[in-house]
Amino acid sequence: AIANFISGSDSQMSKEAFYSKLLRTPENQLPKTKHVVTINFVDFPCLDGESRSEPPENVVTDKYLICSSLGAGKCRAMACDPQHMDLKFLPWAGIAAHLSRNGQNPPALQGNAFCFLPLPAETGFSVHLNGYFELSANRRDIWYGDDMSGAGKIRSEWNRLLLSDVVSPLYTQVLLTTRFLLGPGKQYDSLWPVTVSSDIWKIVRSRVYSLAPNLPLVYSLLDTGKWCTLASAVFLDSPEYNNNEGHSDDVQVVTTKTLM
Repeated sequence: AIANFISGSDSQMSKEAFYSKLLRTPENQLPKTKHVVTINFVDFPCLDGESRSEPPENVVTDKYLICSSLGAGKCRAMACDPQHMDLKFLPWAGIAAHLSRNGQNPPALQGNAFCFLPLPAETGFSVHLNGYFELSANRRDIWYGDDMSGAGKIRSEWNRLLLSDVVSPLYTQVLLTTRFLLGPGKQYDSLWPVTVSSDIWKIVRSRVYSLAPNLPLVYSLLDTGKWCTLASAVFLDSPEYNNNEGHSDDVQVVTTKTLM
């Protein structure tokens, strides 16, 4: 859907025509995709550089949720600004969450940033982030800094808006979707953005938590269990709740009837 929107029915669509289309499309009609992708690979180690001729024995099956979208807000406005068209900004991002390995909980994921190819930059999150980022000169990191000027400042501002207006809303959609794919528990809890590897990723963490309060993203044990909003939840750090099997040891969420 996203690729079709970008290419359009006319493969010769001009850059100006594309940005005009992007700008006039209502936000709720911008394309979004969600897929559960299955990846099969063979864990086939070789010792001391020796090749092996035996048939593979350890076939590994991974499942990922991959969500992508074109975004709006100030990010779209910047991309469509005639002053920036030569930079070919595109408010496009994707997030991948590891759901399972061989039908079991997957190993902990050290999230990386991608600009269609993997970057050495780690985010600190437990999901992978892909976006139309502006990269540093050596293409090893996301261009970011508060002390830049000229073209560097423009590129830094673009990355900030891409993270705030496209990546962060998409992150909340990943959390909303994985509620039902994973159910409540430690694996779901681990997907929330908590730890960051550098200041630029604080943009995502802050924005996700500012978008989350009115979304049913936390699980309550009240009334046999239900999903509730952060705004209607009380977080208890108490042994009475921390001992519930299958839920986070750090914090449990309960809702009181006076808040519902």
